[in-house]
Amino acid sequence: MDESKVSRALIESDSESDTYTFDAAVLGDEGVILKQGQVLLIHQTALGRITSVQEANGQVTVQTEFAALTEAFEELDMEWNESFEFTPDIIEKSVMTYQGKEIYPQKNDPDNCAGFQAGCFGWNATVGEYTIKGRIVGRGADAEVIVIMSKQVGGDNVVFRAESTIQKIDNSTNLQIEDGETKQFDFQNPNMGGQVKLSLAAAGGGVSGDLGFGPQTMIRFPFAVGPLPMVLAVKVRTVAKLDVKSNASATAEATFRYGGSAGVQYDGVNLIPNKDQPIENPQIEGGGGDLAAAIGLQVDTQWGFTAPELELQLFGNTLVPYLRPEFFLQGSLTWGPVCQEVKLRYNVSSGLNLRFLGMDVSTLLETKVVEEKEWNYFAPEGCENPGKFTDPAIQSLVAFGNDGILLN
Repeated sequence: MDESKVSRALIESDSESDTYTFDAAVLGDEGVILKQGQVLLIHQTALGRITSVQEANGQVTVQTEFAALTEAFEELDMEWNESFEFTPDIIEKSVMTYQGKEIYPQKNDPDNCAGFQAGCFGWNATVGEYTIKGRIVGRGADAEVIVIMSKQVGGDNVVFRAESTIQKIDNSTNLQIEDGETKQFDFQNPNMGGQVKLSLAAAGGGVSGDLGFGPQTMIRFPFAVGPLPMVLAVKVRTVAKLDVKSNASATAEATFRYGGSAGVQYDGVNLIPNKDQPIENPQIEGGGGDLAAAIGLQVDTQWGFTAPELELQLFGNTLVPYLRPEFFLQGSLTWGPVCQEVKLRYNVSSGLNLRFLGMDVSTLLETKVVEEKEWNYFAPEGCENPGKFTDPAIQSLVAFGNDGILLN
């Protein structure tokens, strides 16, 4: 149903229940007959297979179920190049999510936006024992994002902090369907770059397992390619772990400056990471830390951050769950010999969900765009062979699904 038919015939659409109501008279005038089993594409609104058709009071209501893009298009050759800037009207619609709960930012939030002009949006929330706060400042060509997770245990404090500058997003994507099969799909971030500063400080604070809940901050950029409604979501995601008991403390920080191109390609058979795309290892500045504990008491604190994490949606279906650079900071203190270490890690990873492109795939295909690189930024003599990041949840944010739940 093209744009003109939709503008005159569509009365109501409910994407939650996949139900759509039309004016029966207009459908009759246009010669449109809706039948169970048909694949229905409503211009820039919905795509699905009709499961039921009901007519009453001059209206036709249809309910639909999932249909792949290849069921709607026998042939499709589509390419787009879009640039997305962080304007105030886009930032104003950003949202922080946690376990299905959405927290919307406050414009010129007095707690987080002091000293900033218009274009700053802040938020405050409580997640378990942690207080989450932060801000997004949109400057058009780039955005500043700050996320702070903190908790207080008696007189002891724990603070995980990430400060990031994200360049405007230049997305390049193309999709080819031939004879009802997906032959090629490319998704590229050709100008990925920015700066991330990670820091952590814990005086006591106890033991927290895998704080793999996010928070996930999302900025949505909707656009259309012909009849197809697209959404590019730019996300910020975090993960952390804490083992700093009483009579122990830890501080660590590092700044990553990174740049290059990143992307993922599906050629009809294989998932190809970063084909023909150069990418740079980051420059690291200010890495260091200080850890202390009573004799025999181990300290381990880990903090991971990813931004910008790109997600591509089409008709509400996720084609690219993520394309993201990942940054990790760990401070640890072990005994025998005494090793006080600060470790850093960086990699770029991606995922592709082929179900909407007609592939019989029940699980997410995921791959490293750039193999991880680890730096032992500070390790005294006798600690030349430091271990890897100790916690599996910190090994990679690949473990996260779209809703922040760890996947088996």
